[in-house]
Amino acid sequence: MTEAPFSSRSSDGRTWTRDPADHPTPTDAVLSALADAAAREKIDLPPLYDSVDPEALDAVVGGPGSAAVQFEHVGFLVTASGDEVVVQRADGDR
Repeated sequence: MTEAPFSSRSSDGRTWTRDPADHPTPTDAVLSALADAAAREKIDLPPLYDSVDPEALDAVVGGPGSAAVQFEHVGFLVTASGDEVVVQRADGDR
């Protein structure tokens, strides 16, 4: 499977956005955005379940107009909804 490209990246390098429709699950979209932001492979990130239950994330963030979930993981603030996944640096560092 080919990795989906950035949906967008802010000019200040602090925010990454992914479209969940480009991924099989919301969890995959979150992991892809986090990997982009951290400049790491998804497999090299700490387990997502350290911060959020991936099954619950997929259930709550199920499609356009669904609820949004926000949490911190590996120094980034993640906001996931059925419309987009936004990852921002949580600490203010570049």
